[in-house]
Amino acid sequence: MVKVGIIGLGMGVSHLEGYSRVPDVKIFALCDLNETLLKEQAKKFEVPHTFSNYHKMLEMEELDVVTIALPNFLHCPVTLDALEAGKHVLVEKPMAMNGLEAEKMVKKAREKKKVLAVAMNYRFSPEKVFLKKMIEKGELGEIYYVRAISLRRKTFSQEFCQSNDRRTWFIRKEKAGGGALIDMGPHLLDLAMWFCDDFEPVSVYGVTSHKMKNGDIDDLSSALIKLTSYAPFL
Repeated sequence: MVKVGIIGLGMGVSHLEGYSRVPDVKIFALCDLNETLLKEQAKKFEVPHTFSNYHKMLEMEELDVVTIALPNFLHCPVTLDALEAGKHVLVEKPMAMNGLEAEKMVKKAREKKKVLAVAMNYRFSPEKVFLKKMIEKGELGEIYYVRAISLRRKTFSQEFCQSNDRRTWFIRKEKAGGGALIDMGPHLLDLAMWFCDDFEPVSVYGVTSHKMKNGDIDDLSSALIKLTSYAPFL
């Protein structure tokens, strides 16, 4: 039985629901600053331990895995603390605010010999798994070009953020790290490279744009990425 702790009950609620459906997982502890939400979710999912201070939660020797579902600017420091405490970590995407933070996290995981995973849940949806199997069987022939697009409005709107004070950080670059690129980009990049079975980019040309009246994050991003498999032809 794997004992899991979840830090952050915004996006963390989705992790709660997912873990609750896995037979060999015990949701052992929750942590959030919102006491009402904390008690509500602990009661709903019968979680025995709750905390408002994640450092206290990390002191629990029984915990095997910690899910970190906090605002982006907290991903790196809390992940480092969890790894230092000897826990395996599943962190929400984006992994970190930038590459330097991500490298620190990977270095710490290797140092502590713990698993560090990023929540790339799109890979596990039935249609994506089905398509990957078709590609592996050669049913789609040679994959030499992938076009990945995501269009989303709700979570970038001022109205949404104002109606949900837990998401006001989402449209502020200093806390979110960015907008469309850092929010949906990880999913699209991971899927495209996974389908190609090529995770080694040779070159990247990209642009971002900020046209929203609220916030200071990019609301449009676009990129052309050349991978090693097809470098000789470009």
